[in-house]
Amino acid sequence: MLLLSDRCAVSDEVKQKIVKNIARTLSDFVEMESKDKVQLSVSTDSDLGTIYSVTVPVQRVKAEYQEVNGAGTITNIEYKDTGERSGCVDVKFDFYVPDE
Repeated sequence: MLLLSDRCAVSDEVKQKIVKNIARTLSDFVEMESKDKVQLSVSTDSDLGTIYSVTVPVQRVKAEYQEVNGAGTITNIEYKDTGERSGCVDVKFDFYVPDE
């Protein structure tokens, strides 16, 4: 899940471009169930303003980015939804790639 804070209103077209760019970028590193299932939610916070939450249905990290001999590290894995309710897995994680 990615969160974006918007202090100035953006059009629906720009929101969709943000979602498509996020899905395209993440697809380099992870396998997704479907780019069509990427969801954008909008909420409001008194301190942050408008918050866009982008949920991406990640199936797995691509093999070349999984931890093997220190090539990368996945930490802080948190499952928001295991798929039992929605049929999609909602997972949040940190991914670190060391400098080559």
